[in-house]
Amino acid sequence: MKKVFIVMLLLSTFVFAQGSFRLNGGINMGNIQWNDSEMHDQVDPQPIIGIDAGLEKAFSSLILGVHYVQRGMQTEDFIIDNVDMTLTMNYVNGYALVSIGSPESTFSLFLGGEVGKYLNGETTQEYDGESNSEEIDAENINIDYGAVAGAYLWLSKRIGLRGSYYYGLSDIDDVEDVDLTGKHNGIQIQLSYRL
Repeated sequence: MKKVFIVMLLLSTFVFAQGSFRLNGGINMGNIQWNDSEMHDQVDPQPIIGIDAGLEKAFSSLILGVHYVQRGMQTEDFIIDNVDMTLTMNYVNGYALVSIGSPESTFSLFLGGEVGKYLNGETTQEYDGESNSEEIDAENINIDYGAVAGAYLWLSKRIGLRGSYYYGLSDIDDVEDVDLTGKHNGIQIQLSYRL
């Protein structure tokens, strides 16, 4: 796993050295789709709003990038009444996208794939006005990968808006019973700046 990220980092360094790039920053409205529909209905996950920031390089129809993203969910009445839970997971991700239309035009669509490494995170339970937080151990967290689709709308030569949807394809946790885990998904809204 570490070898994949080292190769991605070296490739990104080489790619970004070849010309100008874009800085992206904004929010991720992340959620989790549980594998078991009954579990999903019981947990009733709601999106959390997290940070999504990174940099990318656009070629004629290829966009390569890296970003830091917060994923997770929140729920009310988790397992028992009056217990609210928030799950926040931080990742560093690399992605490769294909632009439909020129990435330098005013409006363009893109789609592709993303792979990410879990950095850290925590669960926070709130009950009767008190809060308890626990760190999430990285040992049982899988590499996160999925599909991405979205669009750019450039407001000027340098400033634009980037919107995308992430559909996770990998189980979050490495557990024997896959019904007890799920997959990340989320909507990203960012401001993009061409350097």
